Amino acid sequence: MRFKDRHIQLTDRPTIIIGERPGRQRLTDQNGLVFHGNRTGDFVEEWVKDRTNIVLTNIQQVYYPGRARFKGTEHSNGIISLHNLVARMRPKHVVCLGQYATKCLVMISCLPEDCKVTSLPHPSYILRFNKTELIQLYNEALQHN
Repeated sequence: MRFKDRHIQLTDRPTIIIGERPGRQRLTDQNGLVFHGNRTGDFVEEWVKDRTNIVLTNIQQVYYPGRARFKGTEHSNGIISLHNLVARMRPKHVVCLGQYATKCLVMISCLPEDCKVTSLPHPSYILRFNKTELIQLYNEALQHN
C-alpha cells in the first residue's frame, strides 16, 4: 500500500487507523497524505496529535469523482492492499473509521491474535451532525497504545 505520512515514527507494533477513501478535494490522491486537507482530515489530525506508532491509511487510495460506490477491482485492490499492510506491520491495534473500513477489515485473515480492533463512526458523521459526545469514543480508542 502506498502512503506517505510525514509524521510516522514506528518504535513498536503500530496502531493502524483505517479510513474509507480520500475526500472530494482529492488532496490525498495528489500529495499522498491521508486524512489531510479537509474538515475530516483536520479532525483526525487534531485527534491523533502524537503519531508515534500510529499509521493512517485508507482502503481506497484514489477518489473517483461522481461515484459513491467502488467497482469490483477497486474494492478488491483496496482489500488486498490492506491485507498486505496488516501482514507486514502486525499491528497491536486497528481502528476502523466508518462502516466500510470495518467491513473490509473483516475480509482479511492476517490480523495477529492479540490485535485489538475498534470500530468507530466515520469522522464526517461527527462533524455533519455535531455529535461531539462521540469524540470521547475516539479518545478512548487511542488510550493505552
